[in-house]
Parts: sequence; structure tokens; C-alpha cells
Amino acid sequence: VAPHLMPVMRDYAENYLDWCHLKREYGDAVGNYQALLWCEHLVIFPVIDTGESQVRVTSRMLEDWSQDFDTVIEQAANNLIAKTEHFDFASIYDNETGTDCCHESTWNDHYDAMRLCYFSFPDLSVSGKRLYLLVNPSKLFIWGAGDVLGTACALQKLDEMSGANSVV
Repeated sequence: VAPHLMPVMRDYAENYLDWCHLKREYGDAVGNYQALLWCEHLVIFPVIDTGESQVRVTSRMLEDWSQDFDTVIEQAANNLIAKTEHFDFASIYDNETGTDCCHESTWNDHYDAMRLCYFSFPDLSVSGKRLYLLVNPSKLFIWGAGDVLGTACALQKLDEMSGANSVV
């Protein structure tokens, strides 16, 4: 199982309510709720990723494996680091300033949120304080607070992803 472990990041409230629903439906078979709280609103937990689906690692699985949560999440983190072969972002170029104004993640594999935790993406230039918009676990935008065009690009991408027809 170890090669298939991956760490995921999700919204804490949504994740906890999903667990409560499963606990109500399946009882003790679901096990205890286990996750690392990150920035008070997000949680990190391991999943088994077969390539076609993700299955959350439960406390019952940990008991069967005789492994603790920290060991499994560490293995999952190492797997993600090893799987990350590139740090490429699609960048939007501002012809007037001659700089990139917005960067969009290109992995699209449910782990962009976790990569934000592990990697600082130092090669991405921005104007002003770096801003991050994590639209979902597979889509991350980075731009500078001092960049009006970068902000407009991020808003445009957000509108496109939400299905809105408005254009900034």
C-alpha cells in the first residue's frame, strides 16, 4: 500500500461533516476521525490513490497495518514529493511591463493544494506580496497583490471555472 499513499488537503468543516455522515451510516466501521489541522480551516489526511480512485485511510486501516497516523502521513508526503517531477506553471505575460502577472498550476491531479504546503515555488515572479488562490485541490493561482492585471486574470479564471459568463 505504501507506494499508493498520497496526502490530500480539504476543507475542515466539509470533511468533518462527510465523516459524521459516514459514521452515522456505518458506525464503528468508519473508525475515528483523524486529520492534521492546517491554518484552522483545512485538514490534511492520507489517501490510497490507485490512479482511478482515492480511498481515505481510516483509523481502522492504521490499526490493521500497525502504523500510526504520523508515519503514514510522512510516507504519503514523501510519495507526493517524489511524484512531483516539475514545478511548471502556465504563466500569463504582461506585454506592457514585460513580466508575468499570473501563474496557474498545471498538475491538475488533486494534489496542487498539498504542493503549496511543501514547495514555495521560488522561481515565480510576482509584483508585490504573493497571493494564492486555491480554487480546488487541483487548481492553484499565484499572482502579486500589486498587480492589477494579475488580479484581473485570477478573477477571470475563477469566473471561467465557476461557469460564470462575466468577463473582468
